[in-house]
Amino acid sequence: MTVKRLLAFLGAVALIVGAVFLRDALDNRSSDATDTTNKPAGRTVTVVCSTEFRAFCDQLDTKKFIVTVEPAGATLDRLSASGAVAPDAWITLDPFPGMTDVLRNVDTLAPLSPDVVAVAADVPELAVTATRSDTLALGCSGRSVWNCIGGAAGLQWSTLSADATSGPVLPGITDPATEAFGLVSFANAVGGYFSNPALDTSSWTDAGFRAWMRTVSAGVRVTVPGTTPLDTMLVRKTEVNIAATTKTQTDASTRSNEFTVVPLDPAIPVVAVVATFADGGNDVVGPITSLLRAGGWSAASDPKPQLPAGTFVALRRLWEESN
Repeated sequence: MTVKRLLAFLGAVALIVGAVFLRDALDNRSSDATDTTNKPAGRTVTVVCSTEFRAFCDQLDTKKFIVTVEPAGATLDRLSASGAVAPDAWITLDPFPGMTDVLRNVDTLAPLSPDVVAVAADVPELAVTATRSDTLALGCSGRSVWNCIGGAAGLQWSTLSADATSGPVLPGITDPATEAFGLVSFANAVGGYFSNPALDTSSWTDAGFRAWMRTVSAGVRVTVPGTTPLDTMLVRKTEVNIAATTKTQTDASTRSNEFTVVPLDPAIPVVAVVATFADGGNDVVGPITSLLRAGGWSAASDPKPQLPAGTFVALRRLWEESN
């Protein structure tokens, strides 16, 4: 091979090698660009958690989520006011996110219109101290249990059964004006009175219902913020001896021998929802769903919220006016 041909050959090889290196560099740059697009932007997501979900929200990744825990009523009042600044996401119970825009509409404010998805469900129950379970079963036989205990709240157990030992009937709930589960519990109480979970507001003017409400207002115990009625009942039976609770709570109790579970029929379900006000809020849906399922909650039967927000606004007002 002549020197001229050799130089030509080496030049061709150099061109080929250079092209290969250039292609690899372009591929790497393209790959880096793709990775950057798929990775999270790095911004933190602001999340407000209703107090019922404190234990679950405390497990969220603090590098990803900035979490504030507060009563649902406080979040509701703040978001329904003029100048409200919404978080990226709100973890609460149905129908609180929808109640926000109902209240904003009353004040002619623009709706926040969050995307709301149901992520998990729980079953509402009552728990009664073991020593009172037979009296409750006998005295409330043939009646909705909330109709029965609401009408006897604060009165002697002998109101339900003549041979009952002395002491008052003390149903316990969290505050319906401030706590998400408290309002759902109150909804179940009203639904129980009418034996209808539809909560027809037009029937609330009924004289019998108003008398029942007066008894409920006077006799039902609102538990201290940060505690559950079930925990209160187990520690202080002189304050609460019938607790509004859920299947998840009663299943998890290590003192189940001290109470009897009373199913609710009819029952308004307890449904956890995530309301998303910004794109980043969607990032919390997966983690909180997994945490709730691991904590005993069941899958939500429908991803869309079901409870009527306007009716629950009226229900909250009914409680506040009665107390």
